Amino acid sequence: MGVATRDAVLLSAFLAAVVAAPSIRNEFVADDQWVVANRQVLEHPPSAGAVLKEPYWPASFGGVMWRPAVITSWALDYRVSSSPHWFHAVNILWAAIATALFALLACELAGPAVGLIVGVLFAVHPVHVEAVANVVGRAELMAAAGYAAALVCAIRAGQGRMYLIGVVLGAALAIGSKEIAVTLPAAVLLVYVAKRSPLRGGAAWRPVVAATLPILVYFIVHRFVGIRTFYGGGLAVGLEHLNILQRTWAMVPLSLQWWRLFLFPAHLSADYSPGELTVSTGLTVWHVVGLLCWIGLGTLAWKTRRTIPGIAIGLAWVVITISPAANIVMPSEFLIAERTLYLPSFGRFKRDGDPVVTAPGGGGGDCRPRRRDPKHRPRAGLARRRGPLSGLAA
Repeated sequence: MGVATRDAVLLSAFLAAVVAAPSIRNEFVADDQWVVANRQVLEHPPSAGAVLKEPYWPASFGGVMWRPAVITSWALDYRVSSSPHWFHAVNILWAAIATALFALLACELAGPAVGLIVGVLFAVHPVHVEAVANVVGRAELMAAAGYAAALVCAIRAGQGRMYLIGVVLGAALAIGSKEIAVTLPAAVLLVYVAKRSPLRGGAAWRPVVAATLPILVYFIVHRFVGIRTFYGGGLAVGLEHLNILQRTWAMVPLSLQWWRLFLFPAHLSADYSPGELTVSTGLTVWHVVGLLCWIGLGTLAWKTRRTIPGIAIGLAWVVITISPAANIVMPSEFLIAERTLYLPSFGRFKRDGDPVVTAPGGGGGDCRPRRRDPKHRPRAGLARRRGPLSGLAA
């Protein structure tokens, strides 16, 4: 008996909520204290417009970054309760929604069996703790939910124009929650490649345009709301005064931390500062290991691109979605942050899900029934070898 898409989605969402449930006991911690707690414009907003124009970081912290969707969600939370437990409860809901949408996306890409595996792994992975357990982590959850919803609608865009509207709304939610959504148009092309759909013509490009429009509007409107920058600060300590090539080289050994957190998250930390990591632009053993790691992954993805395409698609997903936090093109004020791995981690699970169901005895990637091609006829020799009892197996 096959796995139904609905079952894969609901089970993944339920499991994500169960795993995140203990966080409801948390208070406001770390950045919650400055971004969410005791913030008058959220507790007692003078108008809806004031909330929409409010920067993510309050004026006392520079008044930088514009994330109107997540700021609005906190203002709505205050209409219900000012208790931190309520805010954490809403975070749990968003975690369940995001997990359900990623499970649905995996079902659309590779069938319900893969969707179930990906959804369950995504629901329980330890690297998601920071994004779920801190109230400010809601930016990651909402952005990821919008991102996944837009991609599901992009895949279904050929079924009707309403799905193109879904792409626009998902992209708007994602970019209004966090700047990582700038990579969404590239991800739309990636899922079309994953579905082996032709990129020529309007089938793929209409969803790309639909995903790009809200992002362009965000950048245009951003100029008029009086917030001067798109990120919280300068480059992370140790990366200052380095050009793009030097930053890229410095991040090669540090990128090993991404894979450690994806694959072996035995040690988690809220702070990966220079006290925890060493920034180097020289040639070290870890530079060599980092290069070998990326070369090995790239080679594996290339050699299995036809037999197990999920490996190549998963690796491409990680590269695309982690790029805003990689300190190479877009600057950030941290070297590594676990919360920024919430969205990229889907690629790690997609990479692992396909080999499981495509292995011998794995059950196949798509459990949906397939209609037999009426033009197909078995070869006569094969039919003769089956013998007179072959019809019993039909």
